[in-house]
Amino acid sequence: MKAIIAIVLLSILSSGGSPRRIMLDQKVEILRDGKVLTQSSSIFYSHDAGKMVVLFHKPQEMVLILNRHGELKVYDPKKNEVYLESSLAYSTDLSLYYFFMAGKTYDLGLREMGFTLQDTRFEDGLMISEYYPPSGHGEGPGKVELAHEDDLPVFAGYFDQQMDLRRRVHYYDYQRFGNISFPMSSVEFDYLESGDSIITRKTNSNIRTGSQATSPHFDFSIPEDAKTVTSESFDIKTGE
Repeated sequence: MKAIIAIVLLSILSSGGSPRRIMLDQKVEILRDGKVLTQSSSIFYSHDAGKMVVLFHKPQEMVLILNRHGELKVYDPKKNEVYLESSLAYSTDLSLYYFFMAGKTYDLGLREMGFTLQDTRFEDGLMISEYYPPSGHGEGPGKVELAHEDDLPVFAGYFDQQMDLRRRVHYYDYQRFGNISFPMSSVEFDYLESGDSIITRKTNSNIRTGSQATSPHFDFSIPEDAKTVTSESFDIKTGE
């Protein structure tokens, strides 16, 4: 469950202007324990409504709906079952979609989450910024390091409380759509306590924004007769 949700929340986009809607297809390949898991989805995000709809095509048909209040709905159309959860961590206003489309690529929303900029340096044509969480912050990153090239984020590093690098994300192949830019691909490295790592590659395609982003899926709603189930009984495949 968490792995699939993370794919949605951490899907990387970039801003310039502010189209109010965006839709795209995304392929995700996850390398773990020597195996590659593949997932594919179509994503529909409305900036004004603060609503995100994700249609998973592979490894199984499934629909995720998130809003700015942190309400998450996971719907299985074949079984007509829905799993509900609520947490600020799921808020679309804390997702990268929101920060990029709101023109906040300079800090990827870290300041809104209470982080403060404490150091900026320049290396090999990159502007590297270090952000630290509020004092007394006992959970989450101990530091986040961002690297920008030509005002676009190309790297994000997340350090734990002991300042060991636990997660890094590289953004590649920016393309222009109207007056905003998008990385068409990204690669993420998550370092586990065991010493192993998980490598995730995401590839975006068929991006449409503004008036070109038209689909009934933006207004998708779960049928009223859908059966509400617990996370334990909701069957989700993570990849194939």
